[in-house]
Amino acid sequence: MQLLDPFTLYFLLMATLLLLSLLLLLMGLVHRQERSLRFWGISGLLGVGGVLLLLARELLSPWLGVIAANSLLFASLAGCWLGIVEFQQRPLPWRQAWALWGGCSLLWVLLLFYGDTALRSQLYGLIYLLFAALALYQLLCDPAHRRRGSYRLVGGIILLLMLSYSYRTYHMLLHPVLNPLRNTGLPLQQLLASLLEFAKTLGLLYLVFERMQQGLQQLAMLDALTGLHNRRAFEQQATATLLHDGHHRHALLVMDLDLFKRINDGHGHQAGDAALQHFASLLAAQLPAGSISGRLGGEEFVALLRDTSSSQAWQVAEAIRSQLAANWIGLPDKPAFQVTTSIGLAMRHHRQQTLAALYHDADMALYDAKQRGRNQVCSSRPLVAVPAAE
Repeated sequence: MQLLDPFTLYFLLMATLLLLSLLLLLMGLVHRQERSLRFWGISGLLGVGGVLLLLARELLSPWLGVIAANSLLFASLAGCWLGIVEFQQRPLPWRQAWALWGGCSLLWVLLLFYGDTALRSQLYGLIYLLFAALALYQLLCDPAHRRRGSYRLVGGIILLLMLSYSYRTYHMLLHPVLNPLRNTGLPLQQLLASLLEFAKTLGLLYLVFERMQQGLQQLAMLDALTGLHNRRAFEQQATATLLHDGHHRHALLVMDLDLFKRINDGHGHQAGDAALQHFASLLAAQLPAGSISGRLGGEEFVALLRDTSSSQAWQVAEAIRSQLAANWIGLPDKPAFQVTTSIGLAMRHHRQQTLAALYHDADMALYDAKQRGRNQVCSSRPLVAVPAAE
């Protein structure tokens, strides 16, 4: 006696996947940048359509109940795979997808005349395994993703689905059936596969939400104009660095673009924005690897140089100052202009010195640099015009 009715399971699964697919499609239309949602939504609708045709195949012609139905299912499998490729932001393998879909559909045309339902059911399991393996590979081919719990969770669900369909295919090889939708002899496998399909879709949706959340967090920690860390992000990272690398010497540079208001007044705010972006690019090129930089607001910038000597820190600061002064900034249809910077340098000499204390010393040095005529570097403890010999 059969404990579960496969027909009912398929019907409930299709109703659930239909609603979930519509939700994915709607979310993909709202969040246009997440094209993978639209891929998965459309592939879900194709799968629902294919199963509905299979359920009604006794009332339809073989071309609709067999060929068209399975072609939709193959398109659904290919769409899920392409959605994962799109989510990974890799080039979409359209040719391979079309070739696989077309080859499988053509095979079903041949099996309509030279095969039977049992053979088609067994081959469908193998085709499902092929597309699932492609999806699993695309999901976990990046070593960084294999270390993330969310990716491993979705990969584990796909792997369980592959094991489920492997067992189904093996069982149907030993016990062929004429109508797999109504009786495979494996009601628990059908129930498990249905639940795993639902879980896989939810897992893929979670991956999208996770990435969107990370994107929002990143935007919240970046300065929109320059792409550098904002004040909050810089203070968090710099404080953590000083806390964990207390035995190393660090240098803090506080930099202010000289007479920046004159640039906005004389050349326009577009020129001011260009000057800020130019200086941010200069920092990225001149700061040593491992440095933490940020825009504190307005025309004030800051950088923490990790594990450096005072002479090395001075050389970096002087390189930033001289490179900025030597380059003119040009805008279309506007005269080129020059911008300079004053830089205050402070060294961290003991691990009890906090970021706030270090910033105070560097800010005082910056004030002295401006008092001395701007476009120069000044350091604290003691204030000198050139680095002391070490």
